[in-house]
Amino acid sequence: HEWVKRRYVDVETRVPGSFFVRATLDDNPYIDREEYTRTLEHLDPVTRARILKGDWTVRESGQIFRRDWFAVVDAAPPEADRVRAWDLAASTGGKRTAGIKIARTDDGTYYVEHVVKGKWTPGARDRIVGQVAAADGPDVEIVIEREPGSGGIAQIETLVGELEGYSVHGIAATGKKLVRAGPLASRAEIGLVRLVKGAWNSDFLDEAEAFPEGEYSDQVDAAAHGYEWLVSRYSAVPRVTRF
Repeated sequence: HEWVKRRYVDVETRVPGSFFVRATLDDNPYIDREEYTRTLEHLDPVTRARILKGDWTVRESGQIFRRDWFAVVDAAPPEADRVRAWDLAASTGGKRTAGIKIARTDDGTYYVEHVVKGKWTPGARDRIVGQVAAADGPDVEIVIEREPGSGGIAQIETLVGELEGYSVHGIAATGKKLVRAGPLASRAEIGLVRLVKGAWNSDFLDEAEAFPEGEYSDQVDAAAHGYEWLVSRYSAVPRVTRF
């Protein structure tokens, strides 16, 4: 459902040149409406709304996140503490690369300010990481998830070398994705994670609500890393950069 919706339905993400024409039961005069409707009665409300009404926006409540937990605001306070967290992919197929800028204020409110995501070759990806760092400025720390093994260490070392003048930290992901996202979800549930208004909002919320069963998890993974890093600033436990 999410793949088709993103590829063919949503105006912002659908394949260039494609068109979406909604068709429902009312558009087919040759179907026995009552009989057809009865055949759908055994379905859950979400699936029934999708099939009967052609509703592409209705969805199940997420396992971890719910979209109504996230208020959308115009901007984060300028004095907030900020970090850009990256979940890197190494190819143009399959997994995406995502970079999430997340901010925290002294009262414990978090703001997802900006999202960069895409499927790039390693060279193009590293150039984009550099461009985003330049746009964010040196006051925004950079956190990058390190893949296991020596290749992951080399990757981080290369990026640290290319990002001279910026505070760059490589962290090793530990535990399951579901567990790592839990603290961020708990904060969101009580209304303390907000989104700064942007074209990326809908896709971020779609991925979060589908997590961990959705097609992608890169935005959630990056946001969880950024959240973890900011939490460590306000805790008594010292931060440790793990290369």
